[in-house]
Amino acid sequence: MRNTLLALALATATTVSPAQAQDMRTITDDMGREVTYPAAPERIATLHDIELTVPLLELGAPVVASHGRPGPDGAPMIRSGLLLTGHGFSPDGIVDLGQNPIDIEVLAEAAPDLILTTTWQQAEVAQLEEIAPTIVIDTQSGLRGDFEL
Repeated sequence: MRNTLLALALATATTVSPAQAQDMRTITDDMGREVTYPAAPERIATLHDIELTVPLLELGAPVVASHGRPGPDGAPMIRSGLLLTGHGFSPDGIVDLGQNPIDIEVLAEAAPDLILTTTWQQAEVAQLEEIAPTIVIDTQSGLRGDFEL
């Protein structure tokens, strides 16, 4: 999965024509599945805040929904999101999907065109695939390789 998150973020940060918007790419994810996804996703849902959401926000990717966790006041938060990126849940437009497991119905309502998840997230990949193409990333093996240039 080397460069996967960086490639996704760079693809979404560029301006695309309507013809390019239909372009698709295929990769093999960390579960060994071939996944075909939009080359320039416009609505990404991420199922881990620190390991997926925050790096993508830092790279300017269009994250519309994220896994979260309760903050000190009990309100949902993206861990380190506001501190590092200035982004959090509403009113920023990022939908709170809950913790683990995430809320599948809320995810479907967010209408992502790409879902990024981890190998340990309890949501079933088959359920996620019914909503949008889903790339599984093994964050436990270390993300350094995924972000190398």
